[in-house]
Amino acid sequence: MDTPFDANDWHPTKPPEPGQQLDPRELNDLIAVLNKQTKNISNHPYDPSSWLARARVLQHLQYPELAVGDSYKALQLCRNLLTPLYGLVDRRLGHRMGFWMLEDTALIDDEETVMVQDKLFQLQAEAHRVKAENLFYFPQYDEGSYLQRPYPWMEARHRGRDDALLARLNEEFAAETSSEAAGEARCHVKRNAFADASASDDTSDVFGVFATRDLERDSVLVTNSTRTWGCNGPGEHGDHSNLHGGIGCLDPIHPNLPTEDTYQDLRWIRDRAGSHAAEIIVRRRFLLCCIEDNVEHPLDHHLLARLTPTYRRKKACFFFILEHDIAILNDVLQQFGVDIFANPKFDTWVLFTLRARVDNNCWCESRA
Repeated sequence: MDTPFDANDWHPTKPPEPGQQLDPRELNDLIAVLNKQTKNISNHPYDPSSWLARARVLQHLQYPELAVGDSYKALQLCRNLLTPLYGLVDRRLGHRMGFWMLEDTALIDDEETVMVQDKLFQLQAEAHRVKAENLFYFPQYDEGSYLQRPYPWMEARHRGRDDALLARLNEEFAAETSSEAAGEARCHVKRNAFADASASDDTSDVFGVFATRDLERDSVLVTNSTRTWGCNGPGEHGDHSNLHGGIGCLDPIHPNLPTEDTYQDLRWIRDRAGSHAAEIIVRRRFLLCCIEDNVEHPLDHHLLARLTPTYRRKKACFFFILEHDIAILNDVLQQFGVDIFANPKFDTWVLFTLRARVDNNCWCESRA
């Protein structure tokens, strides 16, 4: 979001309303302000006013889910700063609120403390207002509605499947036939799987799997031991009924694995998300793969790069829940050592891009 993008690539995620279309001049001005505010966040990531300012811009650009994400971070920072305000009697809040300074208590008076507190309360109230304005069902529920769209600031490499991914997929198929004399894979992945010269849509991103020779019955084409799966677990007390009355997985260990240690514990997600836990845990496992494999950007990871999003369903309205789609996932990132304020690689738009790809490619099996 810190670099300009073509206004023609702007596709708002807010469901259509009368008078929603922006004037081209206004749109270009908002794009410039968005770039400026994003750079401001990079320079001062722990200042809640930085996140609040960008939340307002994203609201005007009609990205409700992203406006909620930024206002949520502003609220988190306000709370983090208000909590120790009176406890740190020998500290003074530093410039742009990113640090605390040691100070002689004689130089810090009550008036200054009250002034800082009032400023944080004002920021908190405004962030709460921006959050509420972008939630469809507020105040009954912290839920909003949006359309899944490609974000215009996405880099070109994150918009489609590149040749490196195609080569990797073919290597995975070839791995099953490495012991054969010919060394030829039984199947080959190609672009334009359903190419049609008369089709208006670009099909270069459509991959297809083609047999290279006759296939014997029960042939193993490829083996996939997935790292990205999730389930609701057996319930808070180990019984068969999951939270919210749903039937949870009966495996007494799930949603954890025997090989996972305490820092990878997932039971807290199950207890907070209830019947929605499985889909959130899937996204959590994708995030953990990106962190453990130390990729340059989460959308570069081959497990995400191979997934196509749901952008073709242009009129389909989706719902997002602040707790499930933003709060829990940010807590997950912090659990694994990611600074959600200073690390732009896991910004809110990345989380929603991940969701668009996972939603379109996940498969589930309910069992009692």
